[in-house]
Amino acid sequence: MSGLIALEFNEVSRDVLERLVAKGRLPNFARLLKSHALLPTTVSESYEKLEPWIQWVTAHTGKTQAEHGAFNLSDVQHTKLEQIWDVLERRGVPCGLVSPMNARRGALTKGFFIPDPWTTSKDTYPPEADSIFQFLAEKVQSHNVSLERGSSKLGFALACLRLGVPLPAMVRLGAAYVRTRLDRKNKWKLPAELDRFLFSMMLALRAKYRTQYTSIFMNSVAHYQHHYWNVHDAGYWSKRFPALFKLRNPVAETNLHEGDDPIDYGMKVMDEVLGRAIDAVGTESVMVLTGLSQLPFEGYRGGTGFYLYRPIDHAALFGALGIEIDRIAPLMSRDAMLYFADEAQKATALRKLRTATVRGEPLFLCTDETEQRLFVKVIYSFDAQQEATIDGEDVVPGSIKFHDHLLLITFKTGHHSPEGMLIAPRSAVPALPAGESLPLQEVPAIIFRAMRLEDSERLARELVLSPA
Repeated sequence: MSGLIALEFNEVSRDVLERLVAKGRLPNFARLLKSHALLPTTVSESYEKLEPWIQWVTAHTGKTQAEHGAFNLSDVQHTKLEQIWDVLERRGVPCGLVSPMNARRGALTKGFFIPDPWTTSKDTYPPEADSIFQFLAEKVQSHNVSLERGSSKLGFALACLRLGVPLPAMVRLGAAYVRTRLDRKNKWKLPAELDRFLFSMMLALRAKYRTQYTSIFMNSVAHYQHHYWNVHDAGYWSKRFPALFKLRNPVAETNLHEGDDPIDYGMKVMDEVLGRAIDAVGTESVMVLTGLSQLPFEGYRGGTGFYLYRPIDHAALFGALGIEIDRIAPLMSRDAMLYFADEAQKATALRKLRTATVRGEPLFLCTDETEQRLFVKVIYSFDAQQEATIDGEDVVPGSIKFHDHLLLITFKTGHHSPEGMLIAPRSAVPALPAGESLPLQEVPAIIFRAMRLEDSERLARELVLSPA
């Protein structure tokens, strides 16, 4: 059996990758593509299920969405789903995971598990890594670049040092935060710098715990594609998606210096990470997977849907709507899980959330999870003018100002596509007929084969057949 590092580069566009490789900007990807097979992957799902927190569950379990049932962020932690690392750890194979999206630690006890920053549970392992997770999760969830607020910076630093995280990686991350204080137009680099730090941490933990299956989820390029595609390779992409490139991107104007290209920057960081992984374990022990991918976004009906908002303060927003909540657990920028004291409290909240509108358009999408949990997401995606207000049940017309409670987080430039990609050792992948794609649920079998497990096919079948 051989070890494996699985790099989960979330939603990276194959076209973006191949164009940058052709331009000579990604030497480590070019090196990997000479020895590995690049397979297109796909999922057969409706558009509302083309979400990374759904499809990474498919990649980790070998089950389709209909089989594993996950639909919202943090759903998996409320299940007993079997995942790749559950199977491996029970065989005595130590596993290490950093930020696996919508996952649970499960049977993992020999290696390490750092949850994704949007989780609502404390599943960090070993427990001494919890200070690292809490610090990073606060920064991601709140979009907070301040080092003066939130969890203890000293606790974070000491936990990193105890677990062997290299001091230069910590200094580099700290310097990136400081640069945002000196110039807010440096803030856009933070997602890529966080990915770089997480990879350094992963390598340190891998060496400490001697994990043989080690994976890391990185989201920066997906973030950049969602926000800044219309400043990347415009000569090529504007011909394919002209509607996007005819519009002004207010977020790019506010956040970028002239000439900044976040997608190019993020891909170069991914290339650096890939090179370090190859140096650590050798080419044959590295795999790259994107889950889904993205395409440039040209709007919904009537060219709308480009504007995405997040609550400034969840408690203040829900309080203004007269909603009583026991606990609020923010997830991604527009999502939250709400917890209630009883069914009656939740039913009232659900009714008020579903009647909240802005200019006649729904403000929230709500999913009834259990008698005590409710998932809520801000879905209003129109250009909210300064005078916009929120209407709803028991709300005095004009009393709740939209911009007092919601902040524009992006002008949407990329949206999800079912076509992802897998770059894996040729010995581990099946031969596909021309024009066909690999179903994403076959990823576990390829991982087991890449690790040269003698009973890889049996393990993959057992994983698929395990109860949800």
